[in-house]
Amino acid sequence: MTVAPADTLFAPVGHGRVAAWAPAITASWGSGLRPRRPLDASVPPSWVRLGSSCFERVADLWSWIDHCYELYGLAFDGDAQLDTYALVRTATAGPNWPWVVKAASIGSQALGGTATQSWRDWSPRSDHSGPCGPFSVSIRSPLPGAETLVERCETWNITKGSAGGAFSVAWSGCACTDDRELASVIAVSVPQGSSVGWVLPASVAGFAF
Repeated sequence: MTVAPADTLFAPVGHGRVAAWAPAITASWGSGLRPRRPLDASVPPSWVRLGSSCFERVADLWSWIDHCYELYGLAFDGDAQLDTYALVRTATAGPNWPWVVKAASIGSQALGGTATQSWRDWSPRSDHSGPCGPFSVSIRSPLPGAETLVERCETWNITKGSAGGAFSVAWSGCACTDDRELASVIAVSVPQGSSVGWVLPASVAGFAF
């Protein structure tokens, strides 16, 4: 597992700025790392945690976002052709006192030079607007799991690309003095034994009253 940081970028947005950072990760079961399905076919498939990390805080004068990932591989699936992965993204965004946070986003996209990814599942599956409440993001296919529970507030907008692994979720809906959470999970497959990788962008926007 490798993590390679990219430079922080800033772009003007209204009365504030957006701070964005896009690190990248790569992974492969590799020789001796892939749990093979045993002769006893009664052993069920399961998600195996391969790694996790939280990245450097993304911040500017008005706001900040902390973002993380967890990566799982599907073991004992009996598939001689494909490796399947689940990528969980989580984040907390907030204001720098006395300012407010207005928008934030996290996402993923396939890293150039790694295997082409095929979609298996994703969550959230749709946009949402409403009051704050508990919300679970989790994989249903090819095997339920890779679940995380967050508080979803105001508006979440998802963007799912046609290319495997291209997914983002963006929060907006208030000029908030309180922190806000974001989360997503995707499942993709690649040819067995190949290297898989993602760029993991995160951004936040805040402003002064």
